[in-house]
Amino acid sequence: AYLEHLFGASLSQLLKKHGKDMTSYARQFAEDGQKSKATDFVGTLDVAARMYQTLGPLLETYDVLICPTNALPSVPAEFDQTTGTVEINGKQVNPSLGWVMTTPFNMMSRCPVLSIPSGRAASGVPTGIQ
Repeated sequence: AYLEHLFGASLSQLLKKHGKDMTSYARQFAEDGQKSKATDFVGTLDVAARMYQTLGPLLETYDVLICPTNALPSVPAEFDQTTGTVEINGKQVNPSLGWVMTTPFNMMSRCPVLSIPSGRAASGVPTGIQ
């Protein structure tokens, strides 16, 4: 709901004129943005506040947290989040954001975050940490 409200609603303004040119993922994101309500977004701010109640005390003790940027090394370039599936360790996750590890930090955007290269996966694609 957080990203749908912020960015999906913005994309939804382009649907009528450019929808046919959008990827299926962008189109779905824009359509979801059209349905987004301010109350949904306010609910995500409550979630972010609860997340920070956990993270804040950690930042009093630690100067840096190192986390993976994604939960898997890569997805195929042709992957379609509107029809595809993603499994991590045999468990199916949300194909849109279930494998992206940046979402909590996007929501708590008042905390500085940096994603940097960490090497290459066995497939040769670059990986990162944040």
